Amino acid sequence: MSDKKKSLVERFAEREAKPASTRKPMDLINRAQETSRGSGFGPAEASVTAPLNTGRRSVNMANLNLTDMEKKGYVTPNSGRSRIVEEMRAIKRPLLLNAFEPKAQSNGRDHVIMVTSTQPNEGKTFVAINLAMSIASEKGLNVLLVDADVVRRDVPQRLGFHSEYGFLDLLVNESLTIPDVLVRTNVPNLTILPSGDHVAQATELLSSPQMKSLMSDMATRYSDRVIIVDTPPVLMSSEASVLASHVGQIAMVVEANRTSQRDIAQALSLISSCENISLVLNKVTEQQARERYGAYSYYYQGSQANG
Repeated sequence: MSDKKKSLVERFAEREAKPASTRKPMDLINRAQETSRGSGFGPAEASVTAPLNTGRRSVNMANLNLTDMEKKGYVTPNSGRSRIVEEMRAIKRPLLLNAFEPKAQSNGRDHVIMVTSTQPNEGKTFVAINLAMSIASEKGLNVLLVDADVVRRDVPQRLGFHSEYGFLDLLVNESLTIPDVLVRTNVPNLTILPSGDHVAQATELLSSPQMKSLMSDMATRYSDRVIIVDTPPVLMSSEASVLASHVGQIAMVVEANRTSQRDIAQALSLISSCENISLVLNKVTEQQARERYGAYSYYYQGSQANG
């Protein structure tokens, strides 16, 4: 049966049957270069509602406008069977298997998944939000979505709420605790940790002992849930390479026919402190969407230690 006629389930089953050690980064890089550019899905801006709380601490609850989110291409609990829903299912499954599969050697952070890209506007925040929403739909799984993109800090904006304080404030204000700045949502299994106030020394804070302690605390305190961490693009700031050392998995978004082989290779080298890196191909053409998975294709998962 030709690739064009194979279903998503068949292609996914074949991929999972293939040993991870045989899927090399350069194989994906070469395949990404062969993909034509198209409109596809991409980052979608959400209108900002009036601030829910302008007090000293974060809002306790954000009522997400799920209807508006769905119109903008996001997965919601109300989403039926659709291309984006199926794509996110294919992307999340290997990540979840790796997150909770018992291993002889593990740093205890495989449930902490960083989402990044090489350059801006490749769709990483859109993927991070959709991945979190998709995982939250899993029975018995809770998700913490962390906005660690200290450059843009736009997860709350995209989801239509305002929160003044977040994880950066935890690094500079000892009176704040993680529960103080968490934002619960009307999606039962989804909680959000905003980035918080703008701090000029954000990079130094992210590489500080306080950050190491905070990430360790989150990984341990919320060991029963998936933690999705949206970070700045790898080649645009140093924060992503710093955060890579604090997570167990990385999903790096690359844009079809835009992200260069050189950028991918350079970005992989900068985040190589994480040994489990996956690449997500974004914005393929409509024709390729029908022949493959859709706007996103999941091509590679495996150890990046020697990549």
